[in-house]
Amino acid sequence: MSNLDEIKSRLDIVAYINRFVPLKKMGRYYKAPCPFHSEKTPSFVVYEDRQSWRCYGACSEGGDIFGFAMKMNGWNFKEALEELGKLAGVSVIPHSSESIQREKHLEKLRALMKEAAKAYHLALFDDTVPGAQLAREYATVGRGFSLDVLEQFEIGYAPKGWTALIDVLTKIGYSATDLIEVGLAVKHEETGRVYDRFRNRLVVPIRDPKGNVIAFGGRVLDPNDQPKYLNSPQTPLFDKNRVLFGLDLATQSIRQSETAVIVEGYMDAITAHQYGFHNVVAQMGTAFTERQLQLIAPRWAKRIVLALDSDHAGQKATVRSLEVARAALQADLSGKLKVELRVLQLEGAKDPDDLIRAEPQKWAHLVEHALTVADFLIETEVSQLPSTPSLSDRQAVAQRVMPLLLATENNMLQRENVQQLAMRLRLSEKDLLRLASDTTQAQAKIRQAKPPEHAPRNEVGINDLLAEASTPVDEEALSASFALPATPTRPTHITAEMRIEAHFLHHLFKVHEQDGNLYFQINRRFRELANGDSALIADALGVLSHKDFSYIGFQRLMTLFIEGINQEDETVFAYIESHLDELLMLDYQLVSINQLEKKLTNSAKISPLDLGQVLEQVHRNGATTSPQADVVSQAIALRKRRLNREKQELHQLHQAAQRNEDEETILRITKQIDYYARALNLLYREEASQK
Repeated sequence: MSNLDEIKSRLDIVAYINRFVPLKKMGRYYKAPCPFHSEKTPSFVVYEDRQSWRCYGACSEGGDIFGFAMKMNGWNFKEALEELGKLAGVSVIPHSSESIQREKHLEKLRALMKEAAKAYHLALFDDTVPGAQLAREYATVGRGFSLDVLEQFEIGYAPKGWTALIDVLTKIGYSATDLIEVGLAVKHEETGRVYDRFRNRLVVPIRDPKGNVIAFGGRVLDPNDQPKYLNSPQTPLFDKNRVLFGLDLATQSIRQSETAVIVEGYMDAITAHQYGFHNVVAQMGTAFTERQLQLIAPRWAKRIVLALDSDHAGQKATVRSLEVARAALQADLSGKLKVELRVLQLEGAKDPDDLIRAEPQKWAHLVEHALTVADFLIETEVSQLPSTPSLSDRQAVAQRVMPLLLATENNMLQRENVQQLAMRLRLSEKDLLRLASDTTQAQAKIRQAKPPEHAPRNEVGINDLLAEASTPVDEEALSASFALPATPTRPTHITAEMRIEAHFLHHLFKVHEQDGNLYFQINRRFRELANGDSALIADALGVLSHKDFSYIGFQRLMTLFIEGINQEDETVFAYIESHLDELLMLDYQLVSINQLEKKLTNSAKISPLDLGQVLEQVHRNGATTSPQADVVSQAIALRKRRLNREKQELHQLHQAAQRNEDEETILRITKQIDYYARALNLLYREEASQK
């Protein structure tokens, strides 16, 4: 996969454009006023399924995420590649002569793999090949695969001979060295003899999301052969941690249903597709990895169901996969991986393949009603306790499960989960919360005492989550991280909005130095006000972000503040200061702790904003019950002003739609106005209760 393709696979165009333009969902696409020309009626459309955008107004332009980034930021292609690469976490390699040669070599290897798949597939249906008929019987009778499925997945047969494939491919110009490089052949270390890796096996091609064959999986036909399943080794084309089997065929179904079902083996996935469950893919190892998660979320999947085998090994793999997925979601700095996790428990069946063939309707029901992570973990851990568990046994379960239960976004669900665990373990809620607090504090001290270790995310375990839980990670807050807006120009005059925003940032920065959880407290209060309303949590009562500021300089400072919270290399304010340009430095000086606390006589040095008026606002508002509570109250007031601004803009659009007699737009905007009114009502009530 090229750098360009990998960046596109990791970045969702809707999420990226929404950082610059507030998009509104309109059925299968998103719409907004075009950011490139002035207009009253929205003509800018973003297609999530195509990952493209187009202006149907004055611009009459369109393109992919790269086209938008270049036009929005004034970048050339190289700059867009570098900047989007940083956002996606992809190292961009310059197009040197060496990289061009390497890409040509990879194309040669892809062509080789395509020929190998063709050769294996032809062998399966060639009765002159010894063992082919038995292989077909195993595939059609033993596994129940139809001929259509055998064709669709290009399932083949690796003959018994030591050099059957080598003989075929060397005749058309490929060398033994090429076959060894892609894992099709093996060279004996002592004798130097080269022989086929796959022999007397049913062979399944493994493809990348574009449909290119990059590896193979082979299932034994002779029960005396070992291992039962043999996959290609890691090659220049294949890394099992970055591949989901069947994704090339599952993409459309996952996009339509917004649900991806992850099974353990490719045989399970093939059976699922045969029975019409086209949103099923298979992991290529013993645990779901962060790289695999990024292949499907959030570009297509908003909901991921883990449906691994029900035996002990499968249950352990499920727990490991949940740890990895949860860690990836919590560590996601660009907000891409917002997704709902569920677990499908197989009732009495050993694996999905058995259940789907026996009771396909039951499979559909279990996918629809898959367990929450909390329900699965509690049931799994408690069921493994002895019949008369000791207090230490029950406490050990609590220590393992509590951090994941407390990572739940909704406070009401947190309480419900803790109550459920307390009842199952016969412990009090207070004891559980105290135990979790003691454990996480101890783990945090251990981590601080050790030099930082940057282990791969797919090796993160429950102990890592216990340590990280000492500072709660707000998954919604992580979604506010985004690429910096375009460099602003300085304002020609000060507005009341700018004074209020400067005042708020001053207090936010000041109190954050004493209480590093302040930002999460603000977002928690917004969620509490939403009271479980997912629509309000998604936007109107979502996390505090750059959208709560009207002045672009303060938007950029808020962005840097959030990014600073979500990195561990330096302090928040050291991070901010290392990313300031010359213009943004003036805004930062205005709201920074030291500058705002200087005497009024020095304020003339800080232009263009009137610091005296800002300080008057600070002293007039004063503190409420505590510095933290004061900042939370200010955040609520700030959000209220933002929603009122947006609601007023909607009223103007509503009037324009009435003049144009656009009934569809009138209905849509009316619903949006009602949405903002609902959120504002909650904010006004909260504000009144504080007086």
